[in-house]
Amino acid sequence: METKKYTSKSLRRAIASEYARGDLTEREIAQKLYVSPSTVHYWIRKIDGGEDSFEDRPKTGRPRKTDGLMDDRIKILITENPFLSANEIRDTLGLPCKAQTVRNRLKDAGFKSRVPAKKPFLRPDHYTARLQYALNHLHWDEYRWRNVIFSDEKIFCSYGNGPPRIWRPTESDRFDERYISNIQGKSKRFTIPVWGCISFDGPCWIHRIKRKTLNAVYYVDKILIPIL
Repeated sequence: METKKYTSKSLRRAIASEYARGDLTEREIAQKLYVSPSTVHYWIRKIDGGEDSFEDRPKTGRPRKTDGLMDDRIKILITENPFLSANEIRDTLGLPCKAQTVRNRLKDAGFKSRVPAKKPFLRPDHYTARLQYALNHLHWDEYRWRNVIFSDEKIFCSYGNGPPRIWRPTESDRFDERYISNIQGKSKRFTIPVWGCISFDGPCWIHRIKRKTLNAVYYVDKILIPIL
């Protein structure tokens, strides 16, 4: 049987407060409080049915390792620093629980662990040059694009402890500045540099670069000419 997710007392009061104002829909309340629309709908139904207490009902079984105040502190800390791990949150707040309990509380609060988007390290002149390129080629026809090949290099890395992860609300923007990774210089187990390209007719094969440097002669003779 599926276990119902726990909604903290402070979150129940926040839902009731937003509902009482009457200027937001259930979905807008959910987006504002970073919870699912079904959670908002459930508690609004209870309010309409005469529910006037937001205290937890008496329960049997093992007591929770964290109380409402601890849960709120976890939510505040991860909102301020979404790159913290569950272990780091537990140690920072001195919580008397396992890291898995912290993960459970974060999920209850509407957060989900994700791989962050990466921010390209571009200077202002890079942005200007890219915009100018787009404007210069805005009206190119199909014939011209058929004679163009876009190519780039990519380095695949293996990290000892995996890629960085973040905790962010379920319906949050992946490209929000708070959730973008700009970590560099991380220790790697190994790296594999490759080269690839794409043309009007689709992607071409991938070339593994086994030498330490890639100059223009090698690039033209060993990579570009063989695919043309």
